[in-house]
Amino acid sequence: MTQDNREKLNKEILADLYFEHAVRFVINKLGDVHGKVIFDSGCGVGKMSVFFALQGATVIGIDKDRSRLSAASSLANSLGVQSSCLFLHGSSEECPIESDSIDIIFSKSTIQYMERDKALNEYVRILKQGGSMALLENLPYNPFIILYRIHRKLTAIKQKKTEYADSIKGYIKTNDIDRLSPCFRFVEQREYHLLRMNFMYLLKKLHFSASAHQLDNLISKIDTSLLTSIPFLRKLAWLVAVYYEDKQCNAMDVLHEERTRSIGQYIAKAKVTWSPLYLIKAIYLLILQRRLIEVMYGLYDYICFSPSVVTLRMISMDAL
Repeated sequence: MTQDNREKLNKEILADLYFEHAVRFVINKLGDVHGKVIFDSGCGVGKMSVFFALQGATVIGIDKDRSRLSAASSLANSLGVQSSCLFLHGSSEECPIESDSIDIIFSKSTIQYMERDKALNEYVRILKQGGSMALLENLPYNPFIILYRIHRKLTAIKQKKTEYADSIKGYIKTNDIDRLSPCFRFVEQREYHLLRMNFMYLLKKLHFSASAHQLDNLISKIDTSLLTSIPFLRKLAWLVAVYYEDKQCNAMDVLHEERTRSIGQYIAKAKVTWSPLYLIKAIYLLILQRRLIEVMYGLYDYICFSPSVVTLRMISMDAL
């Protein structure tokens, strides 16, 4: 029975519709994890934690949800790796872990629920010299996903959906990824799902039929070709997998550098202060730098993460 459960777990992780290729890329890069100490950020129900423990690693998983941690412990017990897994209640923004004590940091679609700077600072702090880090995170710029996220934010009425929408604090950006790079000797990055995200819903609706899988494979190949041959489009992908190898520095000054004010920030500031100066700056940057993507994200960022949206949604709910 345990062997069946292991095979089921491997299939859930390595054949996941959304993360399959990204997870395989990262696992291949990490190589043999036997004897390593792995920190699983936002471990949830513990699937990746237990997966690594089955490979011989010692895993520390952390999550804010106690019910998920309970499920993670049960999974570890069911597969006989409870002695290799430690599940902590808390947040990666304030890790209860000693500095320079972790061999590998693993984060899968978790940074969006945290303050990015705090979490990334903590990752660097607890990682040993020579350690590695694997981030599988959602990017903010895919126009189709932006429309979906705005729709999700504005139409969330049921408590569970509103709580989920409000829990998202923002998505990792390319400058966040770049700011980490000087801390490591080697960095490799892959992007996934440019157009394919639009067909995953259809794939489910068609109950994963043979014809649907053929279409999905075709779109996946088109995505790979576009993302490989046209570097600009990589920024528009939905998912990024970044592998950082061989941590070189302890100093985290690189993570505290003041960010250049983006067009999105100018737009958000203009929305709050109603100052035409910020709109003029945004238009100026748009014309000279042609940074249309940041303008789109600035508007989206304001709609999805501004407190006024919560008020707007409450008014809509009262009208129902």
